[in-house]
Amino acid sequence: MPSEQDNNGDIAHHPTYSELLGEKIRFRRWRNRWNIADVVSRMSTPVDEATYAAWEAGTENIPIDMLPELAKALGYKSMKQLLPTVDLT
Repeated sequence: MPSEQDNNGDIAHHPTYSELLGEKIRFRRWRNRWNIADVVSRMSTPVDEATYAAWEAGTENIPIDMLPELAKALGYKSMKQLLPTVDLT
């Protein structure tokens, strides 16, 4: 099968799940879609005030290891349902 190439002729790289685990994510427009205080209150992992404020301001990414719990707090049945809503930045 031929390799995919980007506009510069370089072979496109698609990150694997294991690579994504080392990254952090920022939710695309998530502050507009969900009430942050409500979501955080449903999480069993405590979120300190500074982190909460950074999420609310959109200045700090959400660590990918919090995805499963965040997905549950948002009402998703699995983390896989949540992944299409994230933007890797």
